[in-house]
Amino acid sequence: MLHLHQLAFSHPNGSLLFEQLEYSLPQGLTGLTGPNGYGKSTLLKLITGKLSPSHGHIHCSDTPYYVPQHYGQFDHLSIQEVLGIDRPLKALKAILAGNTEPQFFTDLDEQWDLEEKLAIALAKWQLPMIKPSTLFGQLSGGMKTKVLLSGVSLHHPALLLLDEPSNHLDSAGRQLLYQFLDSYKGNALIVSHDRRLLDKMDSILVLDQSGLSSYGGNYSFYQEEMTKQRDAFLKELKSKAQLLKEAEITRRQAIERKQKLDSRGKGKQEKAGLPTILQHSLKNKAENSTARLSASHDGKIADIRVELKMLKEREKQNTGMRLALAHSDLQKGKLLVEARDVCYCYQQGGLSVWPVPINFSLYSDSRWVIQGQNGSGKSTLMALISGKKGQQWVSF
Repeated sequence: MLHLHQLAFSHPNGSLLFEQLEYSLPQGLTGLTGPNGYGKSTLLKLITGKLSPSHGHIHCSDTPYYVPQHYGQFDHLSIQEVLGIDRPLKALKAILAGNTEPQFFTDLDEQWDLEEKLAIALAKWQLPMIKPSTLFGQLSGGMKTKVLLSGVSLHHPALLLLDEPSNHLDSAGRQLLYQFLDSYKGNALIVSHDRRLLDKMDSILVLDQSGLSSYGGNYSFYQEEMTKQRDAFLKELKSKAQLLKEAEITRRQAIERKQKLDSRGKGKQEKAGLPTILQHSLKNKAENSTARLSASHDGKIADIRVELKMLKEREKQNTGMRLALAHSDLQKGKLLVEARDVCYCYQQGGLSVWPVPINFSLYSDSRWVIQGQNGSGKSTLMALISGKKGQQWVSF
């Protein structure tokens, strides 16, 4: 179905993202994960043909249905245009209105129940009130995800490509996504860091600095394998550190023994009354011998240090991402934002995003979490506070 052969991709500036990727997608659900910045989203775009590889090729026997991570490119389109059903819907309305032009029947392609199927698909994702003509940009991030996922029921793809599908969903939306994946019978490649979602996978594919690595099980199985590899890695790291310590001790002891032997030899030479010129010659030979001995041990130690440094670099790469939020330099309790009877309408004279006006105060040295269902106005509120939305109908 999907095969990658010697796949490579470089950015427009020439920097290499990945190379020599070899992979064949197995049946079922495959979770694609790994550190940020190694090309997971780029790989999906290559498979869909939105990007072209720098080298190698992709063979995909089926047209994939792709749900991207970001949706800004669709904001100027209607929902029916985003789902790719605008032409048959337009044709259906024209035919029902009495227009019998042959092109409309061609565009409809026998999809007489398309409106019913669309309504069922949207209702399945808890969007029963959304109209096909609604502008995509008016929806929240989670609602956009649901609209795109509803397209699976309309197009019935054999291959599904999802890029971080749970990112914008609320808890109820995520539950719908999990249920959908439990019942999905096709094949899918899903980029995600959502561990609950990844535990529903049949196999895990990891993209990192070493390329693609495949594991035949869900995320819990992958974690067990990673724990084994981690334990083996730490054992190797500890062994190399101990080997370096022993090599340095051996070097020091070997040089000390050589120096003692040279000192004894020099005493014997003086007692034997050897000519000075001969003593100098023997001294030079002894010093050269000591230098060669030292160089031999230094070479071994340098090799061990290089290997140890490489292991420590791997250790840094495996370090998890941490978010450190510093405390405010402002005096504790200073009023930063005060909102009184806040309402917001996307269009003047339209309905308010919130049925009840919002009142709150934000003080320095406090941390808040904004929670709510998709479409409840969380991002809108953040944009209002930061001044990124016009405040002509807002009082702060």
